[in-house]
Amino acid sequence: MKLLKQSEVAERLGFTERYVRSLARQNKIPQPIRIGSRSIRYREKEINEFIANDCRMNKS
Repeated sequence: MKLLKQSEVAERLGFTERYVRSLARQNKIPQPIRIGSRSIRYREKEINEFIANDCRMNKS
């Protein structure tokens, strides 16, 4: 399981890190996992699936 930093997720989605944090708080993107007290990571598979599903929905 590969984990992505918030900056990597922001880059893939084309958003700022702050907006990615906001989307996660609103449950609009897959939830991150906490590593330690100050570090969060996102599962690459979940982000890739989110991107694929979002693209399909936007094409309809």
